[in-house]
Amino acid sequence: MHIFNPKDWKMFTKSAWLVVSIVGLFLVSYFLFILPIIENDLLEGKRKDVSHAVEVAYGIIDSYNQLAENGLISEEEAKQTARKVISEIRYNNDEYFWINDYDLKMIMHPINKALDGTNVASIKDANGVRMFQTMADVVKSEGSGFVEYQWMNPTSKEVESKISYVIGFKKWNWIVGSGMYLTEVQEMLTSLRNNVILVLLIVALIAVIAGYYFAVIISSPIKSLNNAASKVASGDTNIKVDYNSKDEIGELTNSFNLMVGNINNSIEEINQKSKEAETATIEAKKAQQIAVNQQEYLANNTSIILQEMEKFANGDLTVNVKAENSDDEIGKLFNGFNKAVNNIKEMIKRVQEAVQAAASASSQISASSEELAAGSQEQSAQASEVATAIEQMATTIMETTKNVTGATENAKNAGSIADEGGKAVIDTINGMERIADVVKKAAETVEKLGASSDQIGEIIQVIDEIADQTNLLALNAAIEAARAGEHGRGFAVVADEVRKLAERTTKATKEIASMIKQIQEDTNGAVQSITTGKVEVEHGKELAKKAGNSLKLIIESSKKVVDDVTQVASASEEQSTAAEQISRSIEGINSVTQETAAGTQQIARAAEDLNRLTENLQQLIDAFKIDHNYSSAVNNHYTSKRYLN
Repeated sequence: MHIFNPKDWKMFTKSAWLVVSIVGLFLVSYFLFILPIIENDLLEGKRKDVSHAVEVAYGIIDSYNQLAENGLISEEEAKQTARKVISEIRYNNDEYFWINDYDLKMIMHPINKALDGTNVASIKDANGVRMFQTMADVVKSEGSGFVEYQWMNPTSKEVESKISYVIGFKKWNWIVGSGMYLTEVQEMLTSLRNNVILVLLIVALIAVIAGYYFAVIISSPIKSLNNAASKVASGDTNIKVDYNSKDEIGELTNSFNLMVGNINNSIEEINQKSKEAETATIEAKKAQQIAVNQQEYLANNTSIILQEMEKFANGDLTVNVKAENSDDEIGKLFNGFNKAVNNIKEMIKRVQEAVQAAASASSQISASSEELAAGSQEQSAQASEVATAIEQMATTIMETTKNVTGATENAKNAGSIADEGGKAVIDTINGMERIADVVKKAAETVEKLGASSDQIGEIIQVIDEIADQTNLLALNAAIEAARAGEHGRGFAVVADEVRKLAERTTKATKEIASMIKQIQEDTNGAVQSITTGKVEVEHGKELAKKAGNSLKLIIESSKKVVDDVTQVASASEEQSTAAEQISRSIEGINSVTQETAAGTQQIARAAEDLNRLTENLQQLIDAFKIDHNYSSAVNNHYTSKRYLN
């Protein structure tokens, strides 16, 4: 039953039972251990007293025996005297000595003289013990010893316990003994027991009073602590126990007050954390909505820019993306993309114009070369005719004059044609330089496109870093949700969704970065192609310069021919004498004409090379669509047709 469970007792009950237990334990210890020890000590004292007394009587007997042995008295006289002296000795008021022999014959009994001379072997005490026989047995076996028995007390006239000490005197065959009644010991024990019980009762009463006092002192603050703890358990933490003491209860009270203070602080902190958790939940919802909006915004704009990039990759330069917000990173990305596309579009237009100009110049060079070749052939034929005419010059002065006049006109025509060829070559060189400038600008524009792609890559890196920060924010939010415990469970779900969004954003930025890298590679390829075209243009410029130099020589030679023919016309009268000189001049003219023909062939080949270069460059441009009506390929087709026609 719970009533006997000490753990369920009140503090006062425990204190009272503690006092009762201590007093009861002392009583039990006294009666079971201390009192028997005292009784043994008293009995041992009695034993010593009676043994000492018997030893005195033994000494008397021995002294008289010495007298007899010394011959001072006879043995019988010594026995009689010793018997008489011993019979008269008393100690402890009433205690006496008796003497019997080894055969159990009573020699002397000062109290019961009727026993003198009788055999006491058959005498028994109240318990049926033959005490004299026992005494004789002890003396015979050990020489001396104690014997306890019941014997009539002459004072109280009652049978009482008695202890006797006997010792044998073998010389005379005597056994002398004496005993003491244990009544005194019992009375002393009873008195001591009663006194101890009285003292213990007084001590117990004092202990109970003191225990009650201390129980009240101990239980009162404990009750206060218990009541305060009950209130704290009920939720009332605005409580303080007043108990000023340096004992354990005082320390317990201080610890309790400190604990209540810590609980109050914890409650305030929990309330604060709860408010923070609610605020964090609201912020998380806002962040979630922002993240959803950003996700939708990013997904829509990513889809838009991917579609436009696909068109751009297919050569459509009419693409243009409109940003919802030009101030954010997506808007900057769209603007950068539009700027790059516009730069490439302008570059393609300029290249297209340069190609058209180059095609036109090439056509003009080709036509001029054909005319120059025809003139050279005609001049060569005329030179042959002049050579033939030299043979007939003597007889046909008039015919020579006509031929010289015709040669003059042809030389003028050849000079004009050569002059036009020189201008065409200069125009070609200028066109080549413009093409080189356009190609250079195209290369710079494409390089700017590469730089814009790098900027787009940096923007993608910023978006990736934003995703990483969002992921870190989601991780911190998950940690705060874990700290908030049950209140932060919903916040943890939100944090997990934010983390997933950050992962998807990171994946999308990586895909965009891969596309940007491909665009950069394509841009680098375009730069290399344009660089190659630039080299070919420089080569064309060199060829055109060579053609220009050749035409310059042709012009100078033509002027020289005109001068020579003029001199021939003015000195026709001297033709007969200067036929040999005219022949040499005609040979020089023929040589110059052949050189002119060779120069025109080189110009023609340079024009063909220039046409091939412009065709290659046109094929590169054909891949781009620069407006919504028709592509550059269509433009170039009609332009080429126009020039060819």
